[in-house]
Amino acid sequence: MCLAYQSGSITKTKNFIALMRIFMDENTIIPTNSSIGLEDKFDVLLAGANLLSINLTPKDKCKNYIIYNDETRIQQNLDYYIQRVREMQLDIEYEF
Repeated sequence: MCLAYQSGSITKTKNFIALMRIFMDENTIIPTNSSIGLEDKFDVLLAGANLLSINLTPKDKCKNYIIYNDETRIQQNLDYYIQRVREMQLDIEYEF
Protein backbone atom coordinates (compact mmCIF):
# COMPACT_ATOMS: atom_id res chain seq x y z
CA MET A 1 0.00 0.00 0.00
CA CYS A 2 1.39 3.39 -0.95
CA LEU A 3 0.26 6.37 1.06
CA ALA A 4 0.41 9.83 -0.44
CA TYR A 5 1.70 12.66 1.71
CA GLN A 6 1.83 16.35 1.03
CA SER A 7 5.22 17.92 0.57
CA GLY A 8 6.63 19.50 3.68
CA SER A 9 6.66 23.23 4.28
CA ILE A 10 9.96 25.06 4.72
CA THR A 11 8.18 27.54 7.00
CA LYS A 12 6.96 24.76 9.29
CA THR A 13 10.41 23.18 9.19
CA LYS A 14 12.09 26.43 10.26
CA ASN A 15 9.50 27.01 13.00
CA PHE A 16 9.97 23.49 14.36
CA ILE A 17 13.75 23.82 14.33
CA ALA A 18 13.49 27.16 16.14
CA LEU A 19 11.34 25.49 18.82
CA MET A 20 13.85 22.66 19.11
CA ARG A 21 16.64 25.19 19.61
CA ILE A 22 14.66 26.99 22.32
CA PHE A 23 13.62 23.92 24.30
CA MET A 24 16.54 21.52 23.85
CA ASP A 25 19.97 21.55 25.42
CA GLU A 26 22.36 23.96 23.68
CA ASN A 27 24.66 21.05 22.78
CA THR A 28 21.93 19.18 20.89
CA ILE A 29 22.86 18.66 17.26
CA ILE A 30 20.12 19.86 14.93
CA PRO A 31 21.11 19.15 11.32
CA THR A 32 19.84 20.60 8.11
CA ASN A 33 18.39 17.68 6.22
CA SER A 34 19.50 16.61 2.77
CA SER A 35 15.91 16.98 1.57
CA ILE A 36 15.97 20.71 2.30
CA GLY A 37 16.71 22.81 -0.78
CA LEU A 38 20.11 24.41 -1.16
CA GLU A 39 19.21 28.00 -0.28
CA ASP A 40 16.72 26.89 2.38
CA LYS A 41 19.54 25.10 4.22
CA PHE A 42 21.05 28.46 5.09
CA ASP A 43 17.70 29.78 6.37
CA VAL A 44 17.38 26.66 8.51
CA LEU A 45 20.81 27.41 10.02
CA LEU A 46 19.54 30.86 10.97
CA ALA A 47 16.42 29.27 12.48
CA GLY A 48 18.53 27.19 14.86
CA ALA A 49 20.11 24.23 13.09
CA ASN A 50 23.79 23.79 13.85
CA LEU A 51 24.94 21.16 11.37
CA LEU A 52 24.99 21.71 7.63
CA SER A 53 24.33 18.46 5.80
CA ILE A 54 25.78 18.71 2.31
CA ASN A 55 26.35 16.46 -0.68
CA LEU A 56 29.94 16.47 -1.89
CA THR A 57 29.67 13.24 -3.86
CA PRO A 58 31.14 13.73 -7.34
CA LYS A 59 28.38 13.79 -9.95
CA ASP A 60 29.78 10.78 -11.80
CA LYS A 61 29.58 8.72 -8.58
CA CYS A 62 25.98 9.63 -7.67
CA LYS A 63 24.64 6.89 -9.95
CA ASN A 64 26.13 4.37 -7.51
CA TYR A 65 23.87 5.53 -4.68
CA ILE A 66 20.11 5.07 -4.85
CA ILE A 67 19.52 8.04 -2.51
CA TYR A 68 20.80 10.52 -5.09
CA ASN A 69 18.34 11.78 -7.66
CA ASP A 70 20.00 13.87 -10.36
CA GLU A 71 16.79 15.84 -10.85
CA THR A 72 16.66 17.15 -7.29
CA ARG A 73 20.28 17.22 -6.14
CA ILE A 74 22.16 20.44 -6.56
CA GLN A 75 25.87 20.00 -6.15
CA GLN A 76 28.20 22.69 -4.96
CA ASN A 77 31.77 22.50 -3.85
CA LEU A 78 32.90 22.84 -0.26
CA ASP A 79 34.25 26.34 -0.84
CA TYR A 80 30.75 27.55 -1.76
CA TYR A 81 29.32 26.35 1.57
CA ILE A 82 32.20 27.79 3.58
CA GLN A 83 31.81 31.16 1.86
CA ARG A 84 28.04 31.25 2.45
CA VAL A 85 28.35 30.38 6.14
CA ARG A 86 31.06 33.02 6.63
CA GLU A 87 28.87 35.60 4.87
CA MET A 88 26.20 34.78 7.45
CA GLN A 89 28.81 35.51 10.15
CA LEU A 90 28.34 32.08 11.71
CA ASP A 91 31.15 30.07 13.27
CA ILE A 92 32.36 27.26 11.07
CA GLU A 93 34.08 24.02 11.91
CA TYR A 94 34.35 21.00 9.67
CA GLU A 95 35.96 17.59 9.61
CA PHE A 96 36.79 15.11 6.89
